[in-house]
Amino acid sequence: MLVVALVVLLAGLATAPLARSGSAARPPLVAHVPGQPIWVRPQPPFGFEVWLVAATISVVLTVGAIVLAPAFEVAAAFFSVGVLGLITAIFRRYASGCQEVRDAVTAYAPRIAFACAGDTDHLATWARWIAPTGIPWVVVARTPELFAELATAYSGFPLVQGEVPASVTGVLHRDDAPTNAAFAAGPGATHVVVGRTDERRFTDLVTELANQPR
Repeated sequence: MLVVALVVLLAGLATAPLARSGSAARPPLVAHVPGQPIWVRPQPPFGFEVWLVAATISVVLTVGAIVLAPAFEVAAAFFSVGVLGLITAIFRRYASGCQEVRDAVTAYAPRIAFACAGDTDHLATWARWIAPTGIPWVVVARTPELFAELATAYSGFPLVQGEVPASVTGVLHRDDAPTNAAFAAGPGATHVVVGRTDERRFTDLVTELANQPR
């Protein structure tokens, strides 16, 4: 029974790489994208140190049972592996959720991106104008702080932070500001500064950009 208890304990401890990689997973900052899992938070519910504490307690518990109560050594080992397995499963599910967020953006496949580095006055107008075209679009926030502000203020706008999605063929900027360089897009995307315009010219522009090949 001693061998069984040790093998079971080692099996529990062997979940360390899976637990560590799962605890390190982070989703992209995304909001209001169709198909996005809303339960995924920016960080997992707890860190890898929880697994480390559980592993330490598991070793102490199992070794203590082997030394002091051999009749319970296998039960202690199975209890330990169950706890470690549960913690690892939580981490792995979180990592899977992070990938589901990425997959949602990929499936949505926006063609037009509204680059936003701070000025938001134009977003509602652009969103209203592009809606009748049926072209999938997204707002790209320059910073996490701006992302949080936009996610609250514009609950119906698909929103990402950081990189422009790979499916985008046209990136629209409000003005020719130095911060535009922060919005790196793929080589097939065209950056356009949109000054004073009207709905017809705007829809013609986004339609032309959306029809560009990637």
